[in-house]
This record gives sequence, structure tokens and C-alpha cells, in this order.
Amino acid sequence: MQTLDRLQEDKITRLIWKLMPEWQQEYFVAIREQMALTERNSKYQKITTALLFASTFNPIARIFLVRPTGIAPAIWMAYHFCRKIDDIADGDAMLPPQYNSFSDMTKKLKSAMDNNTYLNTAVEICLRGTVRDMKTYHGVDIREDIYQFLNTMNYERERRINKTISTRAELFDLYQSSFGVPQDISLICMGSTVRSKNIPELADLQGRLYAVRDLVDELAKGIVFIPKEILSNGITVDELCNSYQSNPNIIAWVQEELKEGKELIYRLKQKKMDLGGKMIVNYLIKGIDDYIAKFQK
Repeated sequence: MQTLDRLQEDKITRLIWKLMPEWQQEYFVAIREQMALTERNSKYQKITTALLFASTFNPIARIFLVRPTGIAPAIWMAYHFCRKIDDIADGDAMLPPQYNSFSDMTKKLKSAMDNNTYLNTAVEICLRGTVRDMKTYHGVDIREDIYQFLNTMNYERERRINKTISTRAELFDLYQSSFGVPQDISLICMGSTVRSKNIPELADLQGRLYAVRDLVDELAKGIVFIPKEILSNGITVDELCNSYQSNPNIIAWVQEELKEGKELIYRLKQKKMDLGGKMIVNYLIKGIDDYIAKFQK
């Protein structure tokens, strides 16, 4: 797949690109990001398609030549921005060549938001669309939240590089920081007054159960979400990769996380929320609930 930079080397394409309104540029980039994600792993097909529909489907746009805006504008673009940053932090995507380091990228993205001047790259185009549409459609200045998200992703990158093993309390705080901003964006886009701070169980659930689900892949990258308390003192990530399947502490931890996951889901379902909040929470917990159910058959 050609990169955005390669496409813009062509003079005609570059001219057409400049004549496009910003939202069309962003749509073009996000579609390419969606294609790349689904090619990498088919699990992204369902969620990206659902978010595209929620963000852009509008039958009026078929009659009049206007921007298609769905029931949750900005949610699809924001997903692709956050997904891209998360993939870079996890080592699943390369750092764009425009940045010298993750920290450098964070500083330049903050500067881009502050000055409303964005580079013609996939990361910054998705960021531009997210910031503008959150303000335009929802009246929310999301810039500080995104800056917080970038700092958290930088911390996650450092955890991966240093093969850090964290305590339960540290992991809880990390999950709140990692999932909180994307949750808040989704909730805002659905018109909900609920925020991640009102439902800390959701980030805890996502972090703990994704840690179980992605255990093999994460360990292979040097990422450890197994709490320090249940591991032997001094154990290394390499040793974990070779022993996790037969380690009784890890086997017990997996079972405990599945049990705790069911309890967190129950608690979330008992929470009083508006319709938008319930829709987002139910959507996010469904896949986790289905995953847990596989182990109960």
C-alpha cells in the first residue's frame, strides 16, 4: 500500500489533495488507516466499520452534496488517531519519519494543536479532524485530554522497552490513564454526560481482560501486564515467555482475572447511566463478556 507521502509526490494528486476540503482529506486518510488495520488483523473490521457508520452515516448526504455526519461525529477519526498512537507505543507501527522520538512526536503534536497548524501526515491529519470535530459538533476542547493520552502512551512505550513489571496498583492507574481518554471521547460523541471517572470499572475490566487475552503477543513484545505480586522475585520477561504456560501462579491469575471480569461486568450493568453511556459501555463489554464465556463452556 502506497504511503500518503508517496501519493502526494504526483503533481495531479497533490493538486486534487489541496482542493479537497479538510474533512475529505481526513476521510481519505482514515479509510486507508482502516484498510491497513483490517489487513493486519481482521478483528479490527467490525469495530472500525461500526464506528465509521456511527460517525458518518447520514441519508441526507445522498440527496444533497454535504458532509455526511452520523449520530456520533468524530468518533471514527478519534479512534484511528488513538489506535495509531497506541500501535506506535506498542511497537506494532513505526514512528513516522517526521519525528525523532516518541517524546519529540508528543511535543510536535501538542504544538500542532496549540497553533492549529498540522503536517500533511496520517497522524496529524487524524488529529486535526479529531480536535476540530470534537469542538464543532460537541463543543469540547479535547486538546489537553489528548496531550494526557500521548504522555500515557509514551509511558507505555517505556514500559515495553524497559520490560517493566508493575504492581496491581500501578496497573490499575495505568489502565485508567490508557483507556480513560478514548472512553471519554466515545461518551462525548454519543452525547452522554457519563465520563470515565464515573465508571472506573470499565478501564479496569478492559485492562485486565485484554492482558489475559493478549498475554502471548504482549510477552513476545516485552510487555508485561501480569502483576508483580504474583511473580517470583527477579523473574525476567524472557523467563516468563518460556514458563507462563506451566507457571501455577500465572494459571491461577488467569482464572482469577476471568472471575473478576464477570464481577466487573455485573457492576457496570448495575450502574445508572443515560442512553449514550449505556450504549458505549455495553458495546465495549460485549466482546469481553463473550471472551470470558468461552472459558465457562
